[in-house]
Amino acid sequence: WMNMENSIINEFPLESKIPTETLDLSNGRFYSQRNVKKESDKIYLPSVTTILKVINKGDGFDRWLGNSLSYKHAMDYANEAATIGSIVHALCMRLLWGESIDTTKGFYDEYTEKDHRLDNRVNKRLIGFCNFIEDLKPVVVANELSLFNPRKYRKEILYPYAGQVDQVYKIDGKFIMCDIKTGAEYATHGLQLTAYKLIWDGLFPEYKIDEIWGLYLSDSWIKKTYKIKKYTFEPEEWLTAVDLFKWSKGAKN
Repeated sequence: WMNMENSIINEFPLESKIPTETLDLSNGRFYSQRNVKKESDKIYLPSVTTILKVINKGDGFDRWLGNSLSYKHAMDYANEAATIGSIVHALCMRLLWGESIDTTKGFYDEYTEKDHRLDNRVNKRLIGFCNFIEDLKPVVVANELSLFNPRKYRKEILYPYAGQVDQVYKIDGKFIMCDIKTGAEYATHGLQLTAYKLIWDGLFPEYKIDEIWGLYLSDSWIKKTYKIKKYTFEPEEWLTAVDLFKWSKGAKN
């Protein structure tokens, strides 16, 4: 059993200004406005993580892929890791809602309609998350909030991308945007948070983000149950990635 009800302060929490729906295609994930019924009025924006696929993950990822038994074996492992990550994200969200979690009962995925047995790959990551909350005692500003801003300037969308931020907290008077990671560290994580901060600051100028953090949860810890990495805000580098994505799709500037 896990419960953090007594450790959580939900002072806000903010909700999405524009509720979204997702569309998963062969070329990536796209977001559109859920409340817009007329198809011709909808705007479809690529997800931040889809855009970041144009950037190589680095030598470490390439070596891992090359050392795998086969491409299929590597993808099967990656898909299983992604499933674990999705479960951890969902359970962390529920803990922040004040719910009690009993991992011995497994996890039912409503989207895939599958039951999953949970083991220490999930349990140890949840312990890390609970310790993070107990140590820092953050105020929850937002929890799993969609970021979509179709605002235009001279007929051009200012934020031609969308996504979903895990959490925004208020810690020591600062607004902290935090993304939960259940795998390895990649430099693109900082660009992902940079993109989210740009959209967030446009939607919620009264709660502008002061810092962007990656919260890394692992199942291999012995003493330290979580790791915080504070990333640098790099808007120019992110916009370069957006331009590279457009170029890769043959889009005109």
